[in-house]
Amino acid sequence: MLVNDAGGYRLLAQPDEVDSARFEQLGLEVLDLGTTQQSERALQAADQALSLWRGAPFEPVAERP
Repeated sequence: MLVNDAGGYRLLAQPDEVDSARFEQLGLEVLDLGTTQQSERALQAADQALSLWRGAPFEPVAERP
C-alpha cells in the first residue's frame, strides 16, 4: 500500500511483494547456493530472479532525488 506521510510517500509492503526486493533476495540465494555446490537450485533461483526483470530498474523515478 502506498501511503502519504510527512516526508512524502511510503510503500508499505512485505519484501516478497516488491519485485526489486524479491530480486535481491533471490540473488543472495543464488550466491549462497553457489557456495554450497547446489548449482541446479542456484540456476533455478537465478532464473526466477531474471524473470522479475523488465526494463530499466526504477525507470519512472530513476532520475528523481
